[in-house]
Amino acid sequence: MKCAVIMVTAATETIVVDESLRLGIVDYLIKPYTLQRFEEAIHTFLKKNNLMNNRATVDQATIDLLLQNRVSAAPPAELQKGLNQSTLALVLKQISEQPKNTKHTCESISASTGLSKVTVRRYLHYLMEIDKIETEVDYETGGRPRVLYKLKN
Repeated sequence: MKCAVIMVTAATETIVVDESLRLGIVDYLIKPYTLQRFEEAIHTFLKKNNLMNNRATVDQATIDLLLQNRVSAAPPAELQKGLNQSTLALVLKQISEQPKNTKHTCESISASTGLSKVTVRRYLHYLMEIDKIETEVDYETGGRPRVLYKLKN
């Protein structure tokens, strides 16, 4: 008998996640999760299940659909603890209102938004985690190198 499992757990240890993936779970939801994320897990499972059950053979396009990466560059519906949606919007607005290839520093964003450098840095790290911005290090400052941030294309 075949069984498909969507893991619903509070476990976040990489060893648990890795072992679960190796055992073949179809999705992994960390509590607390949103209804939207749960519905996405069910929808994705049903879509993949229908792809496999409605045909005797598969082509490369079908395999690609079955193995597609569900990780998106969009921010999650709920921000991680300690982050605020309006502050995130302020930082993103500051970065996105400049021409595409403009490189920002933590200090320049701090000065233009009125936020502390520590706060700006926290939001910039979050934006890197969700793949919205990229960084490069400027060593030609005549002193301590600085990190430059810009929107991803």
